[in-house]
Amino acid sequence: MPVSSNKPVHRTVSFACWSDHYSSKEEMAEKSDLVIVGKLVEGIPELRGNLVFTRNRVEILAVYSGDARIGDVVEVLQTGGEYEGENEGYETAPFAEAPLLSAENTYVLFLRQTEPDERYGQYYLIMGGYQGVSTIGTEELAMVQEQPSLIIDVFQGPFE
Repeated sequence: MPVSSNKPVHRTVSFACWSDHYSSKEEMAEKSDLVIVGKLVEGIPELRGNLVFTRNRVEILAVYSGDARIGDVVEVLQTGGEYEGENEGYETAPFAEAPLLSAENTYVLFLRQTEPDERYGQYYLIMGGYQGVSTIGTEELAMVQEQPSLIIDVFQGPFE
């Protein structure tokens, strides 16, 4: 939702240097807490300091590994989004290599769960920042819903 035009808007661009980098999807799967196929239910913007993050609620359509079931909804935090405060708005551009999840797509997600936080609760982060997310089509979705062990095979992540 765009920030109302009659309020001052604070725009921020941030950059990332990913601390975790994986050389294969197998390595990333091994280190993930959860590997799923999911679809965005809603994205909820959060203001943390002067940066906007989006807490994505993702419905699980298939599970490769981890403690979750089909139909569960998990929260995945990403940098970027638009937040409208009472008197002003905030916009943070998502990282170019890690765009925000979109309701139009279905995703394979390799996720790491954060420690519980008093202020922000507990949520998941995408492994390797940009590495742990890939869109899949309808045909692949049907295949992995029948046979979840194929999730890792349909994943098209960036590895060097």
